[in-house]
Amino acid sequence: MSLAPIVIFAYRRPASLQHLLACLEQTPEWVHSEVFIFIDAPKKSEEKAAVMATYQQAQSLQHPHKHIFLAQQHKGLARAVIEGVSSVIAEYGKAIVLEDDLECTADFLTFMNTALEKYKNQKQVFSLSGYSPPIHLPADYPHDLFLAPRFSSWGWGIWHDRWESIDWEVSDFEDFWQNPKARRSFAEGGEDLPYMLYKQQKGENNSWAIRACYNLYRQSKYCLYPRHSKCRHVYTKHSTHFRLYTRKFNTWLSTHPVKLPDELPPPDSRILRAVARYYRPTPWRRLFNRLRYG
Repeated sequence: MSLAPIVIFAYRRPASLQHLLACLEQTPEWVHSEVFIFIDAPKKSEEKAAVMATYQQAQSLQHPHKHIFLAQQHKGLARAVIEGVSSVIAEYGKAIVLEDDLECTADFLTFMNTALEKYKNQKQVFSLSGYSPPIHLPADYPHDLFLAPRFSSWGWGIWHDRWESIDWEVSDFEDFWQNPKARRSFAEGGEDLPYMLYKQQKGENNSWAIRACYNLYRQSKYCLYPRHSKCRHVYTKHSTHFRLYTRKFNTWLSTHPVKLPDELPPPDSRILRAVARYYRPTPWRRLFNRLRYG
């Protein structure tokens, strides 16, 4: 089995990058993997010192197959991820991707590499996730994996053909937004999804992940999740994902081995409902979204 390259995106959090690298160093596949670290240039002059400290942290990594890139101009996370993953996956055919504000278990790479190899020809699987939301699976659900129609960007894996199938322009957005049935269908992965896509397309946000999630939906595919998380977000004041600290997405990490069946279990309607409930916005946010976006 060929190991997938590990692609890491970092910005201005040297301590966070150090912590993530320390986690990855505990995985047996780490030293044998190609490692690509992309560091964005500072957006503001006052961020330069933190960015350079992050770059120095990456440069100090003792690894035989490391590749460090410091952007010459600020790109922002969306452009950085799209360009960085595209450049690596074109050569290697697959990739495991992390951001610097994550931490993972010692068997994270084992799970990701094994699943990437085992399910590469199961086309209903669009991507893999190391993170799993803290939902309660049905007591009689026997599997270590489940499928959900929602892309996860917290420690994820993908193959070249799936990545290249993404329409980053979301060229059919206007038709989609005028179609209530399509919007309801997309919202089966979480009622927040249509509104995040709207904000992305109207320039209120700049997210590569919601565009990947929309393409997963348009292709009627799924993200494959472990029953218990192998990766999670670490909250800091400079967190990429949230401006305010929240415990909603906290989850336990588990090193329990994941059984990977030859044939994946079909999507379970009970789990799909649990995922949708978990990502459902608050009543106030739902009202705000409907009043503002229709």
